[in-house]
Amino acid sequence: MRAFLLAAALVAAPVAAVDIPFETFTLDNGLRVVVHTDRKAPIVAVNVWYHVGSKDEQPGKTGFAHLFEHLMFQGSENYRDEYFKPFELVGATDMNGTTNQDRTNYFQNVPTTALDLALWMESDRMGHFLGAVDQALLDEQRGVVQNEKRQSENQPYGQAFERLLAASYPEGHPYRHSPIGSMADLEAATLDDVRWWFRSWYGPNNAVLVLAGDIDVDTAREQVTRFFGDIPAGPTLAQPAVAIAARTGSTREEIADRVAQPRIYRAWNVPAFGEAELTHLRLLVQVLAGSAASRLDRRLVHGDQLADLVSGFVQGQQLSGGVILVANVKQGVEPARVEAILDEELARLLREGPTREELERARTAWRAGFVRRIERIGGFGGKADVLAECAVFTGDPGCFRAELRQVERARVADLRRAGRRWLAQGDHTLVVVPGERLPTPDDVPTAPHVEAPAVPAADPAFAVVETDVDRSAGPPVTERFPDLAFPTLERDTLDNGLRLVLARREGLPLVQMSLEFDGGFSADAGATLGTSGFAMAMLDEGAGERDALAFAAAAEALGAQIGSGAALDAHSVSLSALRDTLPAALDLFADTVLRPRFDAAEIERVRAQWLAQIAQEKTQPGSLALRLLPPLMYGEGHAYGIPFTGSGTEASVAALRRDDLVGFHRTWLRPDTATLVVVGDIAMADLKALVEARFGQWTAPAAPAPALDRHAVELPAGQRVYLIDQPGAIQANILYGQVVPPTGDAAALAFDLANGVYGGTFTSRINMNLREDKSWSYGARSSASNAVGQRPWIGTAPVQIDKTAEAIAEIRRELAAFVGDNPASAEEIAKIRDSRIRSLPGAYETGSAVLGAVAGIVRYGRPDDYVQSLRAQIAGTSDEAVREAAAVLDPDRMTWIVVGDLAQTAGPVRALGLGEVQVLDADGKPVQAGDGDPADADADADAEAEAEAEAEAEARGG
Repeated sequence: MRAFLLAAALVAAPVAAVDIPFETFTLDNGLRVVVHTDRKAPIVAVNVWYHVGSKDEQPGKTGFAHLFEHLMFQGSENYRDEYFKPFELVGATDMNGTTNQDRTNYFQNVPTTALDLALWMESDRMGHFLGAVDQALLDEQRGVVQNEKRQSENQPYGQAFERLLAASYPEGHPYRHSPIGSMADLEAATLDDVRWWFRSWYGPNNAVLVLAGDIDVDTAREQVTRFFGDIPAGPTLAQPAVAIAARTGSTREEIADRVAQPRIYRAWNVPAFGEAELTHLRLLVQVLAGSAASRLDRRLVHGDQLADLVSGFVQGQQLSGGVILVANVKQGVEPARVEAILDEELARLLREGPTREELERARTAWRAGFVRRIERIGGFGGKADVLAECAVFTGDPGCFRAELRQVERARVADLRRAGRRWLAQGDHTLVVVPGERLPTPDDVPTAPHVEAPAVPAADPAFAVVETDVDRSAGPPVTERFPDLAFPTLERDTLDNGLRLVLARREGLPLVQMSLEFDGGFSADAGATLGTSGFAMAMLDEGAGERDALAFAAAAEALGAQIGSGAALDAHSVSLSALRDTLPAALDLFADTVLRPRFDAAEIERVRAQWLAQIAQEKTQPGSLALRLLPPLMYGEGHAYGIPFTGSGTEASVAALRRDDLVGFHRTWLRPDTATLVVVGDIAMADLKALVEARFGQWTAPAAPAPALDRHAVELPAGQRVYLIDQPGAIQANILYGQVVPPTGDAAALAFDLANGVYGGTFTSRINMNLREDKSWSYGARSSASNAVGQRPWIGTAPVQIDKTAEAIAEIRRELAAFVGDNPASAEEIAKIRDSRIRSLPGAYETGSAVLGAVAGIVRYGRPDDYVQSLRAQIAGTSDEAVREAAAVLDPDRMTWIVVGDLAQTAGPVRALGLGEVQVLDADGKPVQAGDGDPADADADADAEAEAEAEAEAEARGG
C-alpha cells in the first residue's frame, strides 16, 4: 500500500516538473531551428531531420530514401571524403543517420568548440552535395545497403516485419513496404534518381535543425545563419494525408523460418502520431503486455506457462500508428492455444477496462520512461529527437507536453474507449514456425522502374542571405577542446564491510545504482555451467514477501527498474529509481539482494525460458559464434572457457537445483566483497542512512569467497578454422580472435588505441576495406572486452555468402600488414588518440555512463581519478608503444569461426589453405564424416570423377 500511495503521489505531480525548455527561429530560406540549453556537459547535439522517408518513394524505387541516407555520408562538394573522419578527429559521440517511413535524420554530439565543424559539414551536404556523387559511390553504397538487408533477413524472424507491413496496408499505401526496400529496386537506382531526390526533398525549407546542449539561442542564430543562410530553398511538396488504413476483418498468415520456437505477431493499424487516442492505447498496451506484471505476462508466462516471452509496443507515425503484440510460444505448444488466450485476455480488457491500479502503474512507468529518455541531449531518442519529432510532424516542438498532459489526465474509460474502437477488430496475425525458410522474392522489381520526373520549382516564398563562409578552405579546424567534467567520487563503508561509492550529479530526479560483487561467469568454473547467470536472474523473480508477479507490480508502481545479472568477472544488482520514490524502491532492492525466494515453481518457469534462450542463441549466427569461440580460445576448464552469452548449456541448466542457487547466493553475494556504486542527486549522508537502514545487518559467511582461476593460456600452435552449418544462409558470419593481455596490463591502453586503427572505429582499416571499398559487408569490427584475466580480442565480419573466402583472405592480409610491414602510422595513431581524448567530455553525459565508469574503477582496481587521468594517459602513450602493443596479435595463430551455408562456404574456405578445417555442430562438437560435412560429398565426387576418367582412358587404350 505504501508503494502504491507513493506512486499515486508521483503521478499527481505537475506536468511542468518534467519539461524540455526550448526556443525557435526560422531562417529566410525556411530552415526551422529549435534550441534547447543544457549545460551539464560541454557538448552540443546537432540533429537534422528532413521530412522525407520511404513513404515518399515512387513505385519501383523502394529503399531509395535509405540508400540516399547512406550516400549523404560519402562527402560533399567541398569535403570529398568519408563524412565520419573529421568527426572522429574532434571526438564526436552518438553519431549516425536513420531512415523510417516518414523522415530521414542525421545526428552527432560534438564538443562545444567543434560546433562550427558540425554546422559546416551539415550545411555543406545540405547545400553542396550533388557534385560529390558519382556512379562509383552509388554502386558502393548500393552494395553496403544490400548487405545491410541480407544481415537483417539472415536473422531468425528476419522477414516478419516485411510480411506484417504488406498484410496490414493495402496496395498503394505508402507504408506497405519497409524502408530497406527490395534488392531489385535498389539495383535499379540511378544517378538521375539521386539528383531528383536531393533537389526535391533536401532543401532547407523541408528540414528541422535541433541544437541541444551547451548552447544558447543567440549563438545558435548567429552560427546557423552563417552556415545555412545562403542555401536556396527547394520546392514545397505536399505531404500525404493521414491514412490510418483501418481494417475491419481479421487476417492471418503462417510462414516457416530457421527459428527455435514459434512466434506470434498480432498487429493493428491505429491513429497517427500526436492523437490522444494513441496515447491512451500506449497506456492500454502497457497494461496488456508492457511489463512483467502485465495481463498477458500473468496469464501466458506465469499462469498457463504457454509462452516464454510476451511484449507489446505502440508506434506513432505520420500517416498511421501501429500496435503490435509478440509472443514466443513454448516448444511443443500449439500456437493456436496462445492465440486463443490472446483473444480472451484482450476481449476481457476491452470489456472491463483496466483497473485503477493498473492505470496508475502504467502512467508511472510511462512518466519514468520519459524521464530516463530525456537524460540524453542527443543520440537515439534523446531530447533533440523529442523536439525534432514534434516539430516535423506537428509544427510544434513542444507537442510532447500535450502527451504528458494526456498521460496525466487519462482515465480508465479513455483507455477502454480507445481499445474498443481500434483493437476490437481489424487485426492481422502472423505466425512464424520452425522450418525451411522461403527465399525472399527480391529478384523482381516491385514495379517497373521509371525515369525520374522533372524537379518541381523552388518555393518562391523563401530567400537567402549572403554569408562569409569560405567553403574552399574545407571544414573549420579547432585545437581548442573543453575539459572533461566528471564528478569527484565520495566513499564510505558500513560496519559490515559494504563499501559505498557516490558520484553526485544534480539535474534529473533520477538515482541509479549498482551493487557490484566479485565472480561473474568466471564463478562457473568447476561448478555447473550457467549457475551464476541463472542464480542472478532469479533474484528479482520473487523476493521478500512478494512473489514474482507482485514484485514486478511493485517496481512498476514506483517507476523503478531493478535488474540483476552476471558479466565475465562480476555479478551485479542494479536499480534506477525516481528520487521521490527512492526509499520505497530501496526496500525492493534490498529484498532482491538479501531475500530472494527461489520458489521452486519460478525456478522451473525460468529454467524453461533459459532453455528456450539457448535454443534461440543457436539459431542466431552472431550469438552462436560467441557461444563457441571463447571455449576454443581459452580451453576446457578455464574460467573464461565458457559461452560468452552466460546462459550455459541445455544439460547444465537442466541439472541446476534450488540448493545450487541458494548456495551460490550465500557464497558470492556478501557485504565484505561488495561495493554499492551510486550516481544521482543525493548527498552521501542521506545515501548512507538509507543504505544502513536496509543493509546494516547483512553479514558475510565465515568462509572467504572462493578464489577464481584466471590463469594465462598460450596461443594455439597454428591457425584453427571451424565451420558451422546454417543451411540457406544468405550471409556468412566470420568471427576470429585470440587472447591478449588483461585490462590491468600496463600496455592495455596502448592496445586499445591500436585496435582503434585496425577495427575499432567506422574509418578503421578493416571496415573501410570490407564495407566501403569492397561493399561485401554492412560493417566489420574488432574489440577486446575488459577482463581481469587475459582479454578476448574478437573480430567480426558478416559478409555476403559468396564472398566468404575472399573476406577471410582480406582480413588475413590486413592483419598481417598491421603487425608486419604496414603497422599503424603516426597519422592513424594520432587520429585515434585525438578522438579518444576529445570524446571524453561527451562520453559521460548520462548517469548510466558514469555508473559504468565507476563500476570499472571498482572492478579493475583503478584509482578514483582514473577517468580524469585518461586524457594524460592517452596523450602520453607513444606511437611506438601502440605498435608494440599491436604486436601481440598473431595472424598465424588465430582461431576462426564461420557460420554460414556449408554448401557455399566449405570448399572456398578450405581452398585458402589456412590449416585444418573442422566442422562443428551448434554445441561445438565435431561433425563426423558423413554427418553433413560437404567435404565428404566433395571427396566422393572427386573420387567418382577420377574413377570415371580412368575408365574412359582405359576404354581409349590409354
